[in-house]
Amino acid sequence: MKKILILAPLSSGHVQKWLQPIATEYEFIFFTLHDAKLPDSFSNCRVYRFPRVTGTRLDFILSIPYLQMLILKIKPDLLYASFLSSYGILGSLIYTKVKRLLSVWGTDVNGKASSNLLFKYVISKLISRYCWINAPAEHIKNKLVNLGAETNTIDVFQYGIDTTSYVIKDSYDVSKRIRFLSIRNWDELYNIDYVIYEYFTFCNKNGIESELNIIGRGDGDRLGQLQGLINSLDFKSGKVNILGYLNKEELGKVYLNNDVIISVPSMDGTPLSVLESIYIGLIPIVSDIDANREWFDNKTAFFCSPNKANSLSNALEKCADFMLDDFILDVVENNRNKVLEKSDYFKNTRLLSEKIKSCLTHVDVN
Repeated sequence: MKKILILAPLSSGHVQKWLQPIATEYEFIFFTLHDAKLPDSFSNCRVYRFPRVTGTRLDFILSIPYLQMLILKIKPDLLYASFLSSYGILGSLIYTKVKRLLSVWGTDVNGKASSNLLFKYVISKLISRYCWINAPAEHIKNKLVNLGAETNTIDVFQYGIDTTSYVIKDSYDVSKRIRFLSIRNWDELYNIDYVIYEYFTFCNKNGIESELNIIGRGDGDRLGQLQGLINSLDFKSGKVNILGYLNKEELGKVYLNNDVIISVPSMDGTPLSVLESIYIGLIPIVSDIDANREWFDNKTAFFCSPNKANSLSNALEKCADFMLDDFILDVVENNRNKVLEKSDYFKNTRLLSEKIKSCLTHVDVN
């Protein structure tokens, strides 16, 4: 059985989702600086963990000698790294004759890899050591090319969603109350305070019966901060409910009980929560950024400029009017079909499997 050395944070759902369908086809050997817990489907995999010494990215540099010795010991047939600005850099710094594959993510490339001059310089010198790179979106691919990657080494697809595990929303009754659902976590990047303020503006501009449900979680006393903000505002004919973190089963039920999703980060890749919600049948209100323009246009979503006063409240008002339109089912169908075309979990994980096989059999992957 071929050995594949995986450099990745094992607690990441991204990593587990990508690799789970082929976990029994190869001998996976994981190297990580993060928590080393894996689900039962990876029970036959070996895990090597290097301790965090400084709690910074310097730990990845400190781990190089140990990783180099590990490679000499296990003699992998292929190296696969996940996340460019951490394990991706690590995987490019070690010496190996085997082919290297890399998966990147939106917040990964949009963050330090693009904004930090040192990271940009290091990546520009090392990224060509990967013979194949997987990017989740075209605008991420363009940024990778600007960082020094070759266009023909990058394929654009992400693992997507398992469409067989969701119940489709089949009715829309907004005559009494329209329900908005904020689906992102509470980090500053996702502008949840802005969502609450703009919903407050929306409620005070018209008498539409509505509610805003907020799922997600944040660090520290983030819940208390959001609750304090909500308590300080009079939402008139509207109301705000904080639902917090939900498991998959709970989330599926909440999707069905809402009509519109709100996702307005300042920057992003292609969040699976947005894809889940539009597949189920919710209407999207999203920020006007590259990641969302790849999936939507003005006929299939409502756009706003994050943190611009009245931008989201205007989008909420336009969306509320649209929910009474007969064309709503056309929009739902168009969005759902795009998910089926571009983001089917089983189809996209097969693409990754084919790339791995082609590298292991020395077939040119480009």
